[in-house]
Amino acid sequence: MNSTNDSSEFQILSEHYDNLSIEEGKFINTASIPSKIIETKYLPLFLIYNEEIEDFIFDKNNNLEPEDDKRGFQSSLTIDFKRGMNDAAGIKDSLNLKEYLKTVNEIYTIKIDSNQYQSDFIISSNTKERLGFETYLNIKKLDQGKHILTITGPAKKNQIDPKSKTIEKVLVTIPFWYFPENSSSQNVQNTGILLDTVTTNQYK
Repeated sequence: MNSTNDSSEFQILSEHYDNLSIEEGKFINTASIPSKIIETKYLPLFLIYNEEIEDFIFDKNNNLEPEDDKRGFQSSLTIDFKRGMNDAAGIKDSLNLKEYLKTVNEIYTIKIDSNQYQSDFIISSNTKERLGFETYLNIKKLDQGKHILTITGPAKKNQIDPKSKTIEKVLVTIPFWYFPENSSSQNVQNTGILLDTVTTNQYK
């Protein structure tokens, strides 16, 4: 079971839901979705950027690592976000942004319940202007009710020791409930059709 400072299949923390983390002093922990209840047929997912993530990206694809290793992604892209630039490619010769994002998508595995979803992360920032990666999952085929989102990826075996062995683990677990916004009206409509059919059959 996860530690008590994280969400799990059996508990919820506000740090994983955008609408519960809007208060000053509250920040997203690892990743977030909009809310506990999802009514759309797609699920937005935001993954927080940090230097440790970049270490894992460079470990996976060392061709991306800048020669001076000054973390050009974070510094350069943060500036260009504020300038409102739409195309970040070519900011730094030593950084191939397309390859960078491809590597991000390779090292993280997203699942809802036991089903794996293909991610297509792009660089983004959340409402608190924290830098990260954003993707959208197609969930229109999900059954209504409770579901469990997990992200698996690289982590240090000993979080205190950055030189410890890198392992694969579940980084975050986020419960949510899926109730499509038109499902109630559709159920009412289906019930009405059924009642009409029964009534018609009674008087045949």
